[in-house]
Amino acid sequence: MTTIGDVGRFVAAACELPDGEWQPVMSMAWETINIAQVTKLIEQIFDKPIKTSPLSKEYMERYVNSIAGIGSTREEILRKMVFQINLLALEDETPGKCVLVPVVNDMCPYYGTTTVRIFLLRLAAGILRPH
Repeated sequence: MTTIGDVGRFVAAACELPDGEWQPVMSMAWETINIAQVTKLIEQIFDKPIKTSPLSKEYMERYVNSIAGIGSTREEILRKMVFQINLLALEDETPGKCVLVPVVNDMCPYYGTTTVRIFLLRLAAGILRPH
């Protein structure tokens, strides 16, 4: 059976990393922008408004605290989980937690990154296809 470690070793070999260079967390970072900035870019590039319903941190905390245990319905469980993940992201900007450490960028500087704007422009032009 193939394990995630096998996949990691395959990627390390494909990147021609010397033995011992592979690290357990091999993240690659582009730019760091928030969801409001991403939404604005999508609206500009695709010329379509996006309907959003911003939720305050306080609202999410109240909801999470109002649900006993993990929740009793599928909707409660999923919504509580999503809110808990969002609250974690709001609280922890430690590199390596919710903010990616650009390990691969540093190890393989010859692989370039792109911006969200360029990615969206390529998607809009049909150069990229969403999966």
